[in-house]
Amino acid sequence: MPSKSKFKELKGLALYNFLLKKLAEQNKKSPKKLQLSLRRRREIVSKDLYSKFKNAPTYTLSEVNLDIRKIVKGLPKEEVCNPNNLETSQLEDFEFWDLDKYILSLPDCTYVRVNAGSYGVTKIFSTRGYDYRSLGISAIVEDIRKDTVNDSGVASFKPVVKLKPKKQPNKNIGENYFIDLVLNINNQFVDSTKSEEVKEETIKVKKTKKVEELKEKVVKKIITTKSIKPKKKKAQYKKAAGLKIAAKKDKERILGEYNKQIELIAKLYKMGAINKQLYLSQNKELLNEKNERLKQLPKL
Repeated sequence: MPSKSKFKELKGLALYNFLLKKLAEQNKKSPKKLQLSLRRRREIVSKDLYSKFKNAPTYTLSEVNLDIRKIVKGLPKEEVCNPNNLETSQLEDFEFWDLDKYILSLPDCTYVRVNAGSYGVTKIFSTRGYDYRSLGISAIVEDIRKDTVNDSGVASFKPVVKLKPKKQPNKNIGENYFIDLVLNINNQFVDSTKSEEVKEETIKVKKTKKVEELKEKVVKKIITTKSIKPKKKKAQYKKAAGLKIAAKKDKERILGEYNKQIELIAKLYKMGAINKQLYLSQNKELLNEKNERLKQLPKL
């Protein structure tokens, strides 16, 4: 930013990025539990800061910093992070496809878990670092959508305030609690809807249920794929009247088999069931096997 006392040299994206940077600097000075997520900082810059300074004839750096401090100071304090202080309307059931929208509506410092039973259970995470895809939430929603054909009233989530594992019950300490989003499908909840302490071992078992099912499926598929031999030998291809058609079908079959395994491995990695190193090695092995199988096909 220019060092002049008054200026208006930054415009458009340059001004927007500068304001975002200054807000980030101020944000770091706040207590960690009250720090704003990047998404929230972008909202503040767009709604409160950029619209003001882009139309100002001149302004100083001190004026920018003063406005930012006022905004940060005026933000809700720690009590909004406490799930026990949420409005009743924020704890009402909602349709499964509104899961992302609901989580985004919560304060940045709220702890949440998506509890969808066999469809998947996430770890307890903070909305400050919320990401719809990396946490596996998008996969959970899509799996539910496939089974319910997107019908209204078939599947919904119920927000329930529960005590974190190994935390003492004290409703004045917000970080001891989280919102458990419990799936209700076909009028049956996949887990308890009581405001109780969640046992750590229970979380681990439920977290891994979907993952273990996927692991078993992947292993079976890989074994099946490895055991499949080309249906026709080269000599048979030469004799076949539809040589090109037969070869093309075998190629499509091989590609389909391995592509499914690669997709499953990727899904396991996104859900956190396997680490990056194992994901890369499995992916490489499947690609090599696929290429070897393709090489066995007769050249046309």
